[in-house]
Amino acid sequence: MGKIAKYLNQLTVGNVFDNPEVLEKYSTDYSALQIRPKFVAFPESTDDVRKLVKFFSELATKDIKVNVTARGGGHDETGASLTGGIVISTSKLNKLLEIDPRDRLVHVQAGITLKELNTALSVSGITVPIKDHEDDTIGGFNAMIEKQKKQK
Repeated sequence: MGKIAKYLNQLTVGNVFDNPEVLEKYSTDYSALQIRPKFVAFPESTDDVRKLVKFFSELATKDIKVNVTARGGGHDETGASLTGGIVISTSKLNKLLEIDPRDRLVHVQAGITLKELNTALSVSGITVPIKDHEDDTIGGFNAMIEKQKKQK
């Protein structure tokens, strides 16, 4: 493990990896592109995300630029979830925080999947009426909604 990954692992609760096996897994998505990141982070809280972004932002002020990219399920077909910098996975940020059935509002973290969300919401008689991969995360829904609009 390199110095930066070791430092980031001390800084955050979640894990940061720079080993070839993890980097290889995050070097592709559903696009034809392949870009290998330098790091892959699995934050466990928004505080972890803040610390990671702050660290790389401070590096940028010293002319050491590292692209920061968020990634959910990795189903993007445009290569948007790929970077040669750091991939911040939302896989551990997957909690349903609050349901307000009366107003039909839900507060969730970006890494919750469509399947996890609809399963939890089914008790309240609510559903998210989007048809796509059940493994897709809420954080990527904007892209899915745009894709569905174009298909109509």
